Amino acid sequence: MQFYPVMKRSPQVSTQQPAVIFEGDTTVTVNDQNRYASALCLQGIRHFQQGAYSQAMDCLNQGLHLWQETDKNILAEGIALGYLGQLYAKQQQYWFAHACYQAALSACRSHNSVKSRLFQAQIYGWLADMCRHCGYDDLVKTHHATAALIRQELRSA
Repeated sequence: MQFYPVMKRSPQVSTQQPAVIFEGDTTVTVNDQNRYASALCLQGIRHFQQGAYSQAMDCLNQGLHLWQETDKNILAEGIALGYLGQLYAKQQQYWFAHACYQAALSACRSHNSVKSRLFQAQIYGWLADMCRHCGYDDLVKTHHATAALIRQELRSA
C-alpha cells in the first residue's frame, strides 16, 4: 500500500452505479472506477488552476484513493501527485509537498514516455521553486539543471 500525505481521508465512492460528474453545462457518465479516478484528478487540476485549492485537494485525494483500489494508471497517478505537491507547497507544507514530488517522480520514472519525461522536468521546476522559497539555493540550481537536461534530451531525441 502506498502512502500519500493527505490532510483527511476521502469519502468512499461507490462505483456500482454509473457515476455522474458535472462540468459546466456538460455531464460526463463514468462507468469504470479507473476512469472515474482520472476524471476526479482532472477536475482537481482544473480547480487548482482556478485557485480553488480546497476543492482541488478533495478531488485529487479521492482520485488517488480510487487508484489504490484498481489497476493503476501510473503516469496519471504521478501527475496527480505532482499537483498535490503543488497544493501543499501553496499551503507552505513543504515536507508534504516534497513527499508528493518524490512520489510523482518515482511514478513518472517507471513510465517511459515523452509525456512522462516532460512532466518530470515540470516537477523538477516545481522543486526548484520550493527550494528557492525555503532558501536552499544550491538545490535550486541542481533542480533547474536537471529539468534543463531532461528537456535537452527530449529535443535531441
